[in-house]
Amino acid sequence: MSGNGLPTGWRETTLGDLAEIAYGKNLATKKFLNEGYPVFGANGVIGHYNEYHYETEQLLISCRGANSGKVNFSPPNCFITNNSLVVRLPGDDPTLKRFYFYFLHQVDKQGLVTGSAQPQVTINNAVEIRLPLPPLNEQKRIVAKIEELFTKLDAGVEALETAKALLKKYRQSVLQAAVTGKLTEKWREEHQGEIDDKETSNDQAHPWKSDVLGNLSNLITKGESPKWQGFDYVDDGIPFIRSENVLWGKFDPSKVVKIPNAFHAKLKRSQLQPGDLLVNLVGASIGRCAILPKTVSEGNINQAVALVRTNQRLNPDFLLIYLLAPQTQATIASSKVETARPNISLTDLRNLECPIPSLAEQQILVGEVESLMSIADNAENLFSKELLKSGFLRQSILKQAFEGKLVPQDPNDEPAERLLERIPQESPSSAKGRKGKRLKEAKQ
Repeated sequence: MSGNGLPTGWRETTLGDLAEIAYGKNLATKKFLNEGYPVFGANGVIGHYNEYHYETEQLLISCRGANSGKVNFSPPNCFITNNSLVVRLPGDDPTLKRFYFYFLHQVDKQGLVTGSAQPQVTINNAVEIRLPLPPLNEQKRIVAKIEELFTKLDAGVEALETAKALLKKYRQSVLQAAVTGKLTEKWREEHQGEIDDKETSNDQAHPWKSDVLGNLSNLITKGESPKWQGFDYVDDGIPFIRSENVLWGKFDPSKVVKIPNAFHAKLKRSQLQPGDLLVNLVGASIGRCAILPKTVSEGNINQAVALVRTNQRLNPDFLLIYLLAPQTQATIASSKVETARPNISLTDLRNLECPIPSLAEQQILVGEVESLMSIADNAENLFSKELLKSGFLRQSILKQAFEGKLVPQDPNDEPAERLLERIPQESPSSAKGRKGKRLKEAKQ
């Protein structure tokens, strides 16, 4: 370990001492071609052009907008716009570019990015980035080790993502089994004599009667927009439920706004009660549904949300399961009217055919589904924690790499000091005069 806390053979320096940093070029025309050389913008390829000015892939720092500070590689033979800083390193060695790519991934973006309304990274900021420079051979060992460990992490992340996708299919299967009677098939056999014949049919393939939702509900309605009635939202008032509060089987209270008591009193028909089922009628969230929790003692809804208050024949929790099931969602989707904002009507909801198990079986089904979904939720939470942990582990790997703790030092390596001495002679400026090429405009 040297006197400055760095491993032996390392040297602290700045990015400006190691690389030439320049803005990309201003694109003279916005007329992209259907084919040609790729044009790299702030965060990726945005089109094609008849000119490129870098033959090899370049290390880039996005320097404008929300992606400021993000590190990328451009494709070879690429036009790079002035939304990126080009970091050109001596020798143009692809392996060493990876070393600086990984280093810039763990740089403190707060010190690099300036401006809040219009975030940006300037050359002046970039050249002052301080970094610990290992010997050249150690840089190569560090890159190899990082990529070995990241490959293993990527495999683990892929497995976790696959498992999460399987959980989604599992949930759909549980819902489908519930609403087709398969989930409680054994229970019905064991309690056959206890089920009221009036509540069931004699059809053994599907042992339940059915009816339209309008006949199974005391109320199906929707609310109105306060602005249409001359009211505004208030800080202290009645909770007002909108489509963003109604998720897939869950009620989200975080974005609930408030309306004046006077508007709530005016909309008597759409005043909510705990246990009411809410269904989204408009836009991309059509079909999302949730039950209003007991924590919301009163409230109202806007015109994009339907209220369904079931009667004594239908358990609202069972109705929620039925509405969330894949076949029901397909039915709802087929009912929507395609306009500027797709929608389904209250009439569609009232005419929706719904199975009616016995009330006892409905209650059993609700408990079974909640139990199975709880298993899935616990598994998903575990997977999410592991995915989050993998992100922290990546940062830990990078931190160790640039503290000299990821790979062993070799006393035979040429020290970084010698590398810094050679950089002026190996500067990429000598290649700067090499011009890019233009496509032959044969179609002219």
